[in-house]
Amino acid sequence: MSRALPPIWATATAALGIWGIFLADRFSAQRHLNRMLSGDLANGSAHEQVPALPYIRESRRSGPRDRFVGAGLQAWHPAIIGIDVEPAPEGQDDDEPSSTAPLPDLPESGPGEIAAAVIAALNQHNRPTRARKPLKHFEVPELHAHVTKRLQDPAPAHHPSHPIPRMQVVGIAAIAHGRWNTLNDEAWRGLDAVAAGHANPAAEVARRYIWARINAWNGNLIASVLVHFAYEGGFLRVTVRPHVMAPLNPAVASLTVRAPNTLKWMGVAGLQSIGDIGAGVVNLMRRGKKAGPELDPGNGPVSLREVYSLRWIDDMHMNDDARYYVQMMQRRVFDSTETFLRDHNVDIAQYREQSAAIYNFGVMNGGVISGSVQAAPFAGGATMS
Repeated sequence: MSRALPPIWATATAALGIWGIFLADRFSAQRHLNRMLSGDLANGSAHEQVPALPYIRESRRSGPRDRFVGAGLQAWHPAIIGIDVEPAPEGQDDDEPSSTAPLPDLPESGPGEIAAAVIAALNQHNRPTRARKPLKHFEVPELHAHVTKRLQDPAPAHHPSHPIPRMQVVGIAAIAHGRWNTLNDEAWRGLDAVAAGHANPAAEVARRYIWARINAWNGNLIASVLVHFAYEGGFLRVTVRPHVMAPLNPAVASLTVRAPNTLKWMGVAGLQSIGDIGAGVVNLMRRGKKAGPELDPGNGPVSLREVYSLRWIDDMHMNDDARYYVQMMQRRVFDSTETFLRDHNVDIAQYREQSAAIYNFGVMNGGVISGSVQAAPFAGGATMS
């Protein structure tokens, strides 16, 4: 019996030590949470920006929808513009649309003179084909930098006292959700180069996006757009994918400061620490030969802000602000892209037609509108495929 005591005491001491480590971890976490709850969560220290953002395809009643994990549970229809990059005609910005030009004065005489005046007016607008400007070569990183700068400075011409939203604009590498666990440390760090535009991997591995997001309502609303540019074979495609992060679940948002030195807290935390030991043993047993990247030791991509948020926004004004911020960022993307193309002598006639359709009719997915479309409240009869 005496010989069996030392191993038993050693096992008990080791178990007690492990339990104490988990309890100390919970104690430290509670103190850190108390410090965060006592101050302004929005003014906390900035976390290191993750270079990659995974995307998944979700099945919804309206059909499958692509969503970026961490950008918000609400993934709106993307807004897409695609044009052939062709040289612009000389003076494409000099003339106003003919529909705004004043009508010519008709002579007060017979039908022959009136017909001659109409023909003369038509011939005045039938100008010969104008020469084309030399197309200025550009690459996607240049367009990427131009749009990023415009998003970071949304109101340069306004007074310094003009309200500016809390906006963050970063570059990220978009990867498929299923590839997350297959990334090794070298590939994970290589995503930094993709996000910064210093690497151009195969299109099926990762693609570069602009991630612009606005934090409002003291962190309860986060509206963002993810922008991608594709330019091959003389065809440019601009894709804007809006996402909205709803407020936190009330059960989480109502958390208050709890003193970790009370008997009640110690009792609950002690029992929870025993569960932590069991969970740790299970994780060790399930651990495969290949560990995940050291920068992400979890079981895949996850956003705690997204996990504990609501799916829908109930407040009317918060919904209005979400649409407002998405519309503002989307407009900045399309307008700055148009300016960039015009400066590089690109014919922007097709671009303006498609952007006008998005602005006027709310075509968020690049679909085709069929049926009657009326610019009036509660207008019906229009469908989109």
